[in-house]
Amino acid sequence: MANVVQIPFDKVHQTWPLVEKYFAAVEPFTKGDYSLEQMRGKLFQNHWGLIVFVEDEQIIGALGVVYENRLNHRVAFIPALGGENITNPDNWEQLKKLFAHNGATYIEAAMRPATFRLWSGLGFTEKYRVAGVALPT
Repeated sequence: MANVVQIPFDKVHQTWPLVEKYFAAVEPFTKGDYSLEQMRGKLFQNHWGLIVFVEDEQIIGALGVVYENRLNHRVAFIPALGGENITNPDNWEQLKKLFAHNGATYIEAAMRPATFRLWSGLGFTEKYRVAGVALPT
């Protein structure tokens, strides 16, 4: 079992070299919403929080989180997550407690179909599908 750790904003720059590979692995699946540099910028400007999964003193995964206050929930939204063997009930229980500690009452995430199949075992259900089309410029 890993430890789920929220990185304080003043330590994000020092932690980036240890998590960059996880965000780089996510970049091809963002469909152009975020480049690696833009994800880095979101973290460095404190628009996203940085959470890491640590096992045997090594970071084995990382995610970005955005908190959004909606009418019925404070949502912890995960726009990017990457890692090795981090999707298990123990890690997700820790993550849920961390999000709740930060005031969240609901979790949402952007994910591919394969990730959804894996996360459905953690209780995630499909809310809706988001589709888009570019307008001519």
